[in-house]
Amino acid sequence: RQLNVALRQEMYRLEYEHKVSKPAQQQEQSANEGVTNLRGELNGHEWVDMGFPSGTKWATCNLGAKEPQNTGGHFACGETTTKSNYTQSNAKTYDKQLSEYSGNPAYDAATVQWGKGWRVPTRKEFEELLEYCYIYYMEYEGRIGMMFTSEINQQSIFLPCAGSMIGTEH
Repeated sequence: RQLNVALRQEMYRLEYEHKVSKPAQQQEQSANEGVTNLRGELNGHEWVDMGFPSGTKWATCNLGAKEPQNTGGHFACGETTTKSNYTQSNAKTYDKQLSEYSGNPAYDAATVQWGKGWRVPTRKEFEELLEYCYIYYMEYEGRIGMMFTSEINQQSIFLPCAGSMIGTEH
């Protein structure tokens, strides 16, 4: 059962292409009004505040992408770089328990690739997307994916359909 849970979490992370989030404690405040900014930038990467109770800020594009409609790179669970072949034998975390690397910045692709203040979102944060957003399956800038629009403040992120990698097959 524990392996099944870890495998499902790995598939969950691969499916969502490591959309990254910014921790709540790093919210930027408007100097004049004390109002939380809805959009900003950290380490050269843009984020959007969708007004969720957790305070999570979401990246406006995937790791390795320059625009929301671009898929970015494929990252295996707990790995910080992309590769050309995804197998059990070359998976760095295959024989590890999820608890051994979950939350560890050294295993977080967002932290390693984009720097301090960025991290891969948690399952609970993905659940917030489902709970507090209108979700549209649509084409955006030529790419099929899902648009998540906050019911709270109408800010949006687009998660492009990117597929998965098994071996060298996409």
